[in-house]
Amino acid sequence: MLSVSSYIDMVRRWVPDCLIFLFSGVSVYGVASGTIGPSPEEAFMATGLFVFPFIVINGFSWLKKKVWVFASGDIYIALSIGLWLDKTTAVMVAGLSILLALLYGSVFRQPHFPFIPFLLFSFLMNGFI
Repeated sequence: MLSVSSYIDMVRRWVPDCLIFLFSGVSVYGVASGTIGPSPEEAFMATGLFVFPFIVINGFSWLKKKVWVFASGDIYIALSIGLWLDKTTAVMVAGLSILLALLYGSVFRQPHFPFIPFLLFSFLMNGFI
């Protein structure tokens, strides 16, 4: 689902709400049923650690330039991804995705680009490591 979301975000520059709701529902169901993470408390703590940098960056951007860096769909997808990670990997995946997006934006000089592909790449790199 993350790959499909990433592809749609690259092509259309938005992700359909039904896909975001489906992704969120599968993630919450996985936590509630015990198939994801050791406990729901751990999953929600990892999600908080994962999403915190995105919210801080969005807050500073709004205060300084009155523009959001991350769209709401990016935050919702990040919340769903955070449920799949533990605390250590949540920080690493968030940092890697933000770093890759910063590098991409500075190298190609694009102020606005889809962020979910960077989340996908970071999430997959975490799986390989």
